[in-house]
Amino acid sequence: MKRLFAFLLVALAAASICSAQAWPSAGAGGLSELVSSGTTVTSSVPFIVPDGTAANPGLGFTSAPTTGLYYTASSFNMSISGSSKWLFGSTSIIPSQSDVSTFGTANAALAGVNVLRSIIGSKSKAIADGVATSFVHIDVAAGSYQGGDIIWTLYCADANDRVTRSGRLPFSAQNTGNTETCAVGTTSSSGDSTNNAKAFSTVTFTCADGGTDRVSYLVEADCSIVTPTTLTIEYRVDMPKNNVVRPQ
Repeated sequence: MKRLFAFLLVALAAASICSAQAWPSAGAGGLSELVSSGTTVTSSVPFIVPDGTAANPGLGFTSAPTTGLYYTASSFNMSISGSSKWLFGSTSIIPSQSDVSTFGTANAALAGVNVLRSIIGSKSKAIADGVATSFVHIDVAAGSYQGGDIIWTLYCADANDRVTRSGRLPFSAQNTGNTETCAVGTTSSSGDSTNNAKAFSTVTFTCADGGTDRVSYLVEADCSIVTPTTLTIEYRVDMPKNNVVRPQ
């Protein structure tokens, strides 16, 4: 009994020391650099973890061990449920998949974005020469509306000739009782850039019902190249309101 009582006293004393003081040193760089307050552990030196992987992050969580941070090739990476999501490099922040991730939501939007050089990127749709083709649908809920600009570039080419034209198309739509109406304005145009006197003889934008609570935007482009091997519209939508954009 005396031995048991003595053991308990020693255990209580050790717990008291560890809860408020530095742990006993294990030599240079040992446990003396870690201090426990009972609810937190503070390190007086850099805390280094293994590099880890997307499936097994070097720094994870008890309730989600496959979610956390890991290191590869001079980059800092974020993993969620065992899959890489974001890469933070020395000069860039890169999502692991294209055309998937977003910054902010309708209820948690960024206050502003400062850009010095350019905003780059678009969706692309192959279209038929002289045929009205739907290239994007934009959702508009019953009792709601949409509007903005479509920034676009048309490109037509064959083995020898090519022509391109860019512009900006204003648009708007509304939905009353699940019936959508829409309008497109006069598009601005850069004119045609060509290497051999080729041109777009006509470029026409229209809009139409795209299905339930949805509006479709169409383009008809007539290229003077007789049989183009490439005819595409590249575009990006700029809207004040947060409507879902569905590339076609």
